[in-house]
Amino acid sequence: MCLAVPAEVIRIADGVATCRLGEGQSIIRASLMLLPDLPSPGDQLMVHAGFALRIMDPAEAEETLRLLRGGECPIEGDATACAVAADAPATALRKA
Repeated sequence: MCLAVPAEVIRIADGVATCRLGEGQSIIRASLMLLPDLPSPGDQLMVHAGFALRIMDPAEAEETLRLLRGGECPIEGDATACAVAADAPATALRKA
């Protein structure tokens, strides 16, 4: 499964943003070649497969991170997908 995630821009060099994922220490690099406008340090990007897809509103980025952390099921009526999203144990998936 592929997933696009919000990431905060730390710095930009040569058309590539170095970004922090969530509040953690994970750092990724994202090409900016698909964006019409360049972001600034502190901006939130939606990143997928090493490419920044768009600049996100900070509130939207936080809500997306909350959903990804398992705050609630973003796919209504699909218990299996929600259990996977919440990183549930395999036994929970069999019961779904």
